[in-house]
Parts: sequence; structure tokens; C-alpha cells
Amino acid sequence: MNYFFQDICQEAADECGCDVNEFKDRLGINGKHRDNDYERWSWDQIFMSIAYTVACRSSDANTQHGCVIVDDKNHIVATGFNGFPPGAFDDELPNIRDDGHKYRYIVHAELNAVLQSTQSDLSTCRAYITGAPCNECLKVLISKGIKEVIIGDIGHVTDEAYDNLHSLLTKMHKVQVKHFRGRIADTKNLRYIGQADGESDTTD
Repeated sequence: MNYFFQDICQEAADECGCDVNEFKDRLGINGKHRDNDYERWSWDQIFMSIAYTVACRSSDANTQHGCVIVDDKNHIVATGFNGFPPGAFDDELPNIRDDGHKYRYIVHAELNAVLQSTQSDLSTCRAYITGAPCNECLKVLISKGIKEVIIGDIGHVTDEAYDNLHSLLTKMHKVQVKHFRGRIADTKNLRYIGQADGESDTTD
């Protein structure tokens, strides 16, 4: 029971000159019109689900990453995925790991999100990423003032020196990196809406 809400109801009922129970009955706030078994998702679940959904726009055929930057009012400030720069010939550039050619062209999800941000000051924001940011992207997030990073389960190859630097950067700049635990929307289990082929009438 939310006692603060109950106090508000009592004050409002007193002001209206009626019994508090009658007041609550009239307004449908007596508990009879609620399904308390309904599970409302947390903001962390929502934004991490969005990060994995945004990753579906990735140009990379091997590893798809997504990033969502959110402000302290839970408003999305920017999204990004690992892909080619705008205006690139997406259908012609290398998108597989063989020989490492793709790395010359791909922009990481975190950097893309920062570049697409609707605001320059991100010091009140947090980032949801499908996996741990590379050290270069971590430095970008730090430079923009982001102090909280929530990461998913997509990994990448590192070594001891790489991990040491990652730890140093987070400690030196007081960045909290949290591993997300919980249920999110399954982007691999697709359902079609509208057209049978799943294609959209909207522009790309």
C-alpha cells in the first residue's frame, strides 16, 4: 500500500467533504479496478530491447551491435548501430570478417549514437549497449560525460592489456558498467504485421 497516496486521497476527500472510501469508489481507485498480476516492464528492459532491435539495422553480417542513449527523464536522446557512414555504397562494401576489410569502413554503434545525438551535453545520460564497448568507444562515451553504461551479452575478442585499460578507464572516470540481467524482447523471433512479406511501405 502506498501510504503517501492514501494520505492524498484522505486530504482530497476532506476537502470535498465526503468519506474517503466513497471518494475512492467514485474515482475507481479502491483497488477493485486493478490487475495487480500484470507485469509492467522496467525501463532497463525496454531500452535494452530497443538496443537489440536497433542492432538489426547493422551493416555487419557477423556481429550486430546497437546502442541507445537515454537521459535522466527516460527520454531517448539517440540510437546507433555498427554500420557504414551515411551515403556509403552499403551493397558494395565488405561486411564479413574475412581478411579484416570490413573494419576499415564500419563505424561502431556507440560512436554512431553519439554522432546522432540530439543534444551535445550527455552528462545526465546513460547508454544501453548490446555488448561491452571497445576502449575507443568507451573513451568517446567518457568524453561526452556518460557515467552509466548498461551492457548486454554480445562479446568481442580482448586480451589482458585491453581489459586492463578498460578497467583503468572506468575507474579513473568513475563510469559504472553494469551487466544487464533480465528478460528482453526477442529480435530473432519475428512476426509479420500487415504485408505478408514483412516489407514496409515507408521509405528506408
